[in-house]
Amino acid sequence: MASPQQIVIEPMTQQLLVQNAGEDWTGITSTAERRKLQNRLNKRSQYLRKRQKLTKSRQADKPATPKPSTEIAVQTSPNSMIQAIMEMCEVFNSPDISQRVFALASMAYLDYTMNAPRISQLPFLITLNVNIAIAKNATLLGFDRALMCIDEAISPFNQNGPWPVCYNPPKVLEPTSVQKAILHHPWLDIFPFPKFRDNIILAADAELLDDGELCEDVAEANIQNTERPSLIVEAEQG
Repeated sequence: MASPQQIVIEPMTQQLLVQNAGEDWTGITSTAERRKLQNRLNKRSQYLRKRQKLTKSRQADKPATPKPSTEIAVQTSPNSMIQAIMEMCEVFNSPDISQRVFALASMAYLDYTMNAPRISQLPFLITLNVNIAIAKNATLLGFDRALMCIDEAISPFNQNGPWPVCYNPPKVLEPTSVQKAILHHPWLDIFPFPKFRDNIILAADAELLDDGELCEDVAEANIQNTERPSLIVEAEQG
C-alpha cells in the first residue's frame, strides 16, 4: 500500500523574521498597524542581508578551499521560496543587480503572501522565474551557480576528471555527446531539452549565434518592468 502523501507546511514569508508574537502582522486588518510592522521587519531583513554580504566579503578574502559546487549558499531561511530567490541572485555578475533583484523579488513575494499581487510586476516576475530555473538546474547538474555569470566559464562537461559516484542529474539534463565534445559555456547546459541544447551549442560553435547575446535575451533581469518578449518557465508538475 502506498504511503499517504505528506503535505509540508512552511511558515509564511513575513513570519520568518518575527522574533515575538507582537511583530506578526498576519491577520491584522489595520492598514497603519500592518505597515508599521512591515517596515520593522523590512529593516530587519535589510540588516540581515547586509550582514550576509559582509560575511561573504570576509570569506572571499580567505584562501580559497575546494567545496562541493552543489553546496547551498544560504541556509539561514527555512522558506524554500526565499531561499530560491537568494540562490538565484548568485547567477548575476553585479552585486548591485543582485541586490536590486532580491529587493524586487522579495517585495513581489510579500505582495503575493498578502493576496495582493500586482499585475504591473508581471514582466519582472517572468524573467525572475527564468533565472530561478537557471539557478535550480545548475544546482541539479552539480554546477557552481556563480559560473552562470562568468563570461569565460567552460562547461564542466568539457573538463577532464571523474564525476562523483553519486552524480545523478535528472534524465532531461544528462549531458549529450555534443555537450561533452564541443567547448561551450555552462549556461547552455541548463535547458531541459537535449536536442535544443545540442542545436544551440553547434550553432555557437559554428559562430551562427552569440551565446552571450542569447543569454542576455533569455535571462537578463527585467528590473525596469518593461514589456518585451521573454522565455516563460512553467511550474514543476507533481
